[in-house]
Amino acid sequence: MSKWIFSNVESDSHSLKDSSTNFDRVLLGALAFFCLFASACSTTIRRRADFLERRSSLKKVAIVPPVVSAVLIKGKDDYEPQPEVESELSSKFPGVYRMVLPEYGLGIAAGPEALAQADAEGLDAATIRFLYAVKTLYKRSSMSEKKALKYDFALGTDVRPLLEKTQSDVLLFTLLSSYEKSGKEIAKDWGFAFLLTAITLGHLVFIPAESDGSYLTIALAADSHGEILWSNRIENSKSGKAIKLEKLVREALEEFPEY
Repeated sequence: MSKWIFSNVESDSHSLKDSSTNFDRVLLGALAFFCLFASACSTTIRRRADFLERRSSLKKVAIVPPVVSAVLIKGKDDYEPQPEVESELSSKFPGVYRMVLPEYGLGIAAGPEALAQADAEGLDAATIRFLYAVKTLYKRSSMSEKKALKYDFALGTDVRPLLEKTQSDVLLFTLLSSYEKSGKEIAKDWGFAFLLTAITLGHLVFIPAESDGSYLTIALAADSHGEILWSNRIENSKSGKAIKLEKLVREALEEFPEY
């Protein structure tokens, strides 16, 4: 009798283990599907609800002087600016835009210098609002398409005079942020990763965060209140002079509708 009970208990135990394993597989499958679904329904693009209707009327672009930030991370709260890198990257943007934008039916009405001469004070004000807008638009890089493709954000009334003075349909704003860790910081990250891996006896392998990278945000603004019609933000694993700007800009504009 006891042998029969033990046999059944053992059998039930195996059944429970099999059921648990199957449940784990189903759960992992469901999680994978959810992540895939969430990714497919999210985007880094922000645009006004009426953008597609107005896209064909956007033909002339004025390029706002790009805002470029490049830093060397030397420790916690220790960031060393890299002015030479910033200057070099900034100077390359107009040439890249002149090469890429015509492929989308967008002509260059005015470059950064002409725009600055037209209204330096208004340009500074619009640029400051753009930098604030980036923080608001991209608190999270990805957003559900339902919300992101009906986004409403304006840079203010300084945009309109700039458009009129340069005879442009839209202003193109650019923000490039680049970071690179020092050798000391990289060594510290790897040392910490090895320590955590050793503590778990290798059951968990820790990989340090990226040692360098960059973020590119571009936005098109127009109308009397400087509404942002379309914007996108992308991440890149390159930093500083290693950044290939043309490739980066093309990637950012990959989903921009052509007319």
